[in-house]
Amino acid sequence: MYTRYVSNQSRRTSIYLSADLAARLERVKDRINVSQVCQEALLVAVEAHERSLADRRAEIVQRLNAAQDELRYAFHRGTAAGREWAEHATWPELVTVDRWGIIAHPDQLTRKRPMPESGYRVVSGIELRLPPPPGPIYIPRSVTAEPPVSSDEAIVLFWGGFRDGAKEVYELVSSDFKPADEKSEDGE
Repeated sequence: MYTRYVSNQSRRTSIYLSADLAARLERVKDRINVSQVCQEALLVAVEAHERSLADRRAEIVQRLNAAQDELRYAFHRGTAAGREWAEHATWPELVTVDRWGIIAHPDQLTRKRPMPESGYRVVSGIELRLPPPPGPIYIPRSVTAEPPVSSDEAIVLFWGGFRDGAKEVYELVSSDFKPADEKSEDGE
């Protein structure tokens, strides 16, 4: 398509037609305002394209907002579940959840109590002292809450919320409990 400016208000544009259409147009061009027909057709096409882009944008924004809402809901649901569980948990269970570190992936979470790591790895027959990989996070058996299964991110956020909710209860009562090694011999 070739365009040149005719005035400040309009542009002159050349369009290419197939030989058949050009021949047919030649027979009726004095009865059709070709410029107006082309402008209207182009306007319809441009507006449809712009609507399509706006609709796509709106759909994408709506999907992203729904995903964010789902993740926020997973976290808040986890927080509520953690608080509720912690109000009925035993002190050792509260301490276990209070010690949870950063939850980076759902594979860290386990309902089986992990064995202590030695910190040694055997690599090709050579014993090396390596930093341990991110350790498993033990979920006490009394926890019956289940995270959403929509995505790994939602699972991680649920358990992060659970930890935070349980920690709120832990912090509320922790001053009333002393670890066994801090108690004096007379029980105080």
